[in-house]
Formats: sequence, structure tokens, C-alpha cells
Amino acid sequence: MPIIYYVGQKDVSIPNVLSRVYKYGTLTDIPTIRANGKILTIDVKKRINDAWKHMEGNCAKNKSCNDYFSKLHKGMTLSDILSSVSFTVYQLMPKEGHTDDELPLANSAGRDFALSIYAFLDQVAGTQNTTPALAATILHEIAHYAGATTNRADENALQAENALIHCGLKQYFNPDAKG
Repeated sequence: MPIIYYVGQKDVSIPNVLSRVYKYGTLTDIPTIRANGKILTIDVKKRINDAWKHMEGNCAKNKSCNDYFSKLHKGMTLSDILSSVSFTVYQLMPKEGHTDDELPLANSAGRDFALSIYAFLDQVAGTQNTTPALAATILHEIAHYAGATTNRADENALQAENALIHCGLKQYFNPDAKG
């Protein structure tokens, strides 16, 4: 199914997420930002499309990955999800009084997910991150859609992040990415 990019369409409603720090907003096609003293221009749609293709061509063809997803609440494989569900992508933006530095990499709300500008960056190198790294962030959010808990205090708080281990992206696993 297609990815829908929210760029201000009148027929798409923006999810109201329960956060005092961030909100979903219009996806900026090609933002220019400063990271570690460098100016970077990011083609957001291309980067997301490349990450999606990586998930389709690698993760969704991985038996271990599909088995893991099928055991989550929705009971669907990653392959099934990617071929039958349309996701709308937004930009994760700070609410008034907050900054981009306070944002998580991403957030999900059902079939909607938002990416902060930092989801596209390698913070250490001050460059754009790799396609698999962005795919790992998006895969984590899709695991929430599939039924992985969003509760950081839950005993299964790493369900979404554990999907990376089973889907060939274990090098991006972050033990602090709970819920």
C-alpha cells in the first residue's frame, strides 16, 4: 500500500497525540538544517521511500521478521502489513515552548506516524544516517501498529524495538527505546 505524505492536504486530519512536548504537523519536503556545524539538505520523501523499499526488500522477506510480527497483537506478518496498510507520515514538531532537541526520533498513532528531523540524522557524525537506520526507526513504529506496547513501564516495553533484532536491523537496536 502507498505511504501518504502529509503536506497540508485538507482531506487528511492530523492526529492529536497526548504529549505536552510535541505534535504532528506538515512534512517539510526538503528541509535544510545545521548538524555538528555542517549544513545538510534532506530530501525527506526520497529518504522515506528508500527506507520503505529496504523494509520491503529485506525485512519483509525475512522469515524471522514475519514470524515476530505475526505474534504481535494484530497477528499480521510485516509482509502483510506493508502490502495491505496505508500509513500517513507527518513531521514530529515541538509544541510552543519546546525545541526540536526535546523530540523523540518518531511517534506512532495507529496508521499514522511522525518523524522528527533527527530521525534522518546520524547525530555522532553530523551527516545523514543510512537507509537501514531510517528503516529501523520506521519499523519500530510499524511494530506499534502491529500491537507492540507503547507503555514504557510495561514488562514488554521493548517489543517494538525487539522487532529490529528479528528483522535484520539489530545493529540499530536501542535498549532505551521503550514503549
